[in-house]
Amino acid sequence: MGIIIGYVTTYVFDIKFIKKERIKTIKFNIGRRRLHLHHWLMGAIAFLVCWIIGVLSFIPAVVLGMAGGVIAHDLYLDKDWHKIIVKK
Repeated sequence: MGIIIGYVTTYVFDIKFIKKERIKTIKFNIGRRRLHLHHWLMGAIAFLVCWIIGVLSFIPAVVLGMAGGVIAHDLYLDKDWHKIIVKK
């Protein structure tokens, strides 16, 4: 259930805010390159940090599923999901 909630929520958010450019994507300039923090990458980093500090087992399964849905949305629908560091 959490995966579905996360996926649908991200899908709606993407259409209403990102595609209409009401909210900008997170990008950092590093010299001649640009770092794009896709939401699959942010979700994976959040999972990793929770695992490293030992709180992953305390997070409810539905919340973990929601985070998985956010990651799945980006990997499934974003054609450029693999472009993290690109030339300007």
